[in-house]
Amino acid sequence: MPVTQPLPFVATAAGYLEKYGPEDRYDLLKFLPRVPCRTLVIIGSRSPASSIAFDGLPEAIETLARKERRIELAMIEGANTNYTGCPDGPVFCARRTGCGVGRDRTQRL
Repeated sequence: MPVTQPLPFVATAAGYLEKYGPEDRYDLLKFLPRVPCRTLVIIGSRSPASSIAFDGLPEAIETLARKERRIELAMIEGANTNYTGCPDGPVFCARRTGCGVGRDRTQRL
């Protein structure tokens, strides 16, 4: 079954329901608090505008990061989901933030 929303891909009907159905089995916001170590979530700043899969995700992670001190969000300015135009962005981001070091839980790079 070809799918165009939230991202174009091919899936079986069962696979689509497993990923986007009512049980929301792959919702990273549900699993992030269970990760026992520091976690750096990196999102390109253009991703929320270009894909509904990212709609509201940065804000939700910011909220979660205020509760869970080991979670940190870094936004890479001008990058999309694949970091096009910013291929070194994730590495630079991890080095710059120290992955959890510092008071500001959200970095904009």
